[in-house]
Amino acid sequence: MARCRACGKEYRKGVLATLLTPGGKAGAEGARVCSGCARGGVLLVAPRVAAPAKRDAVDKEHPLAVHIVTVTRQLRVYARAANVAAASEVGGSPEACHHAGRAEAFEGAIELLKLNSGGRLLP
Repeated sequence: MARCRACGKEYRKGVLATLLTPGGKAGAEGARVCSGCARGGVLLVAPRVAAPAKRDAVDKEHPLAVHIVTVTRQLRVYARAANVAAASEVGGSPEACHHAGRAEAFEGAIELLKLNSGGRLLP
């Protein structure tokens, strides 16, 4: 027994059909469906069950895991931007020192998040 890709019911004999999907090539892909879904001669079938949700590779025990990962990624972007700005200024100028200090502050915030989360949440 196989499971219908359109309605989710089990069937013995299936029919090849074009299944409308939210992520496939141009929103359609070939699939085997039950005869009830393919009945009527039209083999373009819309699924009646939701697609399985994608799971993140983040520790689910920590209540703020997704937020910590997002904030850490944003802080890394800010740190890189500050390093680039510091490198573009003339060495020793007040602006270069300012941008270098900002980069160190962002990197310190990332390290603080690593320490508080046990280091297991961050990529």
